[in-house]
Amino acid sequence: MEADLLKKVLNRYLKLLSNRIKTEYNEDVEFTIYSLNYFRNLENDIFLHVFIDTNPEIKRGNDRYGLREGIIKEVRQFLKETVGVNNVKHIIIDLDKRPFYNIDEEKLPFKEKKSKNLRLREFSERVESEELKWHFDDEDRMVKTLHKTDWMIQFDNKMPQKLSENREIFIPKGVYHRLIKGTGDLKVKIRLI
Repeated sequence: MEADLLKKVLNRYLKLLSNRIKTEYNEDVEFTIYSLNYFRNLENDIFLHVFIDTNPEIKRGNDRYGLREGIIKEVRQFLKETVGVNNVKHIIIDLDKRPFYNIDEEKLPFKEKKSKNLRLREFSERVESEELKWHFDDEDRMVKTLHKTDWMIQFDNKMPQKLSENREIFIPKGVYHRLIKGTGDLKVKIRLI
């Protein structure tokens, strides 16, 4: 099914789900689909990746009814059975994982120094793994760590790879990726292309 049509169908389903959550749990939850995209891996398998935001945000520690996992399971089941995305190998549902550019700068999980096309970022070892969200950027960039580290980077539908101080990693614009927390702080240099 075409992504735009699937997004419309899923939006209708999420409105029904919101009403059901209100009736069953007396909780007001609104849904917004940030993005819905199909991807192919090197083996030509098709993946569907859906980013959904909830308002208010359903945090793991404050989810008294287990709504978070229930919503993810229901949306995945809806997409598999009702819509019939049978040719899709795996459906990835990210709930409340907004791209960085939709988050207030005060809430970003790093400190940053900027110059024209360079960014120096420092991620604290105290950052929570949940704060390292899947996101994409609006420009191509090269990333290089400034020290030895066991932190990793993962691209959508790829295995995580270690960051190396002797190697720049190319991140194309529009490609989903995330950092995976290691030990200690992480300092990286980002060169916008």
